[in-house]
Order: sequence, then C-alpha cells, then structure tokens
Amino acid sequence: MHRFGPVFLLAASLAACQEPLPEERGGSGEEVRRTAEAVNALLAANPPEELRRMSRSEEKERRLESAIRRLDELLSGLSNAREDPALSGSLPADAWRALSRASEAGRAALSSYRQIQRDIERPRLGLVQAGHYLGPELAGHLGLEAGQGFLVGKVEPGSPAWEWGIRDWDVVLSIDEVTISDLDLFWMRYEALDQGATVRVEWIHRGERRWVDAKK
Repeated sequence: MHRFGPVFLLAASLAACQEPLPEERGGSGEEVRRTAEAVNALLAANPPEELRRMSRSEEKERRLESAIRRLDELLSGLSNAREDPALSGSLPADAWRALSRASEAGRAALSSYRQIQRDIERPRLGLVQAGHYLGPELAGHLGLEAGQGFLVGKVEPGSPAWEWGIRDWDVVLSIDEVTISDLDLFWMRYEALDQGATVRVEWIHRGERRWVDAKK
C-alpha cells in the first residue's frame, strides 16, 4: 500500500460520515442504518491495531483526534435514536441490529482510541489495564483489600514491563512501595520519579508475589 493510503482512506471515510445524525432530521430506520454504516466506515478506515502499531507522529495524532471526535458524534446519534420512544418503537428489526452492532463496535473502538492517546501522552511501559478496577471476587481470592492493585489485560512483548517479568492477567500491586489501584495512578507515580531513578514494582503472577527493582 502507498504510504499515504491511510490518510486518503481517512479523508474518504470522514466525508462519508457527514450524513446528518438521526436527531438532526427527525429520525427514521433508514437514517439509523446510515449512521451505523458511518460508524463502520470510520472503524474500517482506522483499525485500532493499525493506529497502535504506527510510530508516534503528527499524522497518528491527527487521525486519533479526528476519529475520536467523529465517533463520539455518531455514537451520540445512535444513543439518541435508541432512547427516543417514537423512533425506537418504529424501527424495523434490521435497523435495530445495525444500531446494536455499530454501537457495540464503536464503543470498543472508542475505548481503544483513547487508550492509544494516553499511551502517546505518557511513557510506554507496555501495560494495558483490564477493566476499571480489580473485581472483589479476584481481590478476595488473592487476599487483597479493595483498591489494592489492578489487573493487567495485556503486556506488549519486548516492552519494559515485559522485561520486568509482568505478564497478561498478572495483578500489579505497587510502585515505589506505594499501593496503587489502577494504571493511571501507576503512571503518575512513575512519571514523578527522576530519570535514572530505581523503582520497585511489585505484582502477583499466578498467585505468587514477585517484585523487581527497575531503573527509569
């Protein structure tokens, strides 16, 4: 593919996405389908994994910003259609299916886009959090209290976290001997350290507590 291909594809998808949203034209099954198609076109032009693999650049940041802004608008339109009694009650089955599929895919992609944005804005240690907080059942099973640690959904091979020994589905407990409850707090604590400082990271791997003294 030509190296400018994704840019042209993005422009084409955004042009296709400029259909008025359902609430802007009174709403109908056809308009819901068009909005769902616009969501699908946007996601096809901006696969999260493709954006994640791109090196940091102005093009990557522009694509993310444009995709997030437009996807927010489209998902808002679908949400309004779902919550409008007059419209939702008259939607044919195929329009409902299109709405549901596009809403689910759009929300998942939006979450991925925002995660990629956060990764750009802070050091890339290779950690991705699974869910918002550690569930009470898993926390109890591991002997942890509420707010102690977060579940790792993915560790990028070759990243600093991978070199430390952290793996998918481990539970990160603390950094610099400070207990943390989510990845954002982990990053904040890490960024507060001086460059070259040694920091202790503690986690649980398959029920076993592990730690490493890592250099920033």
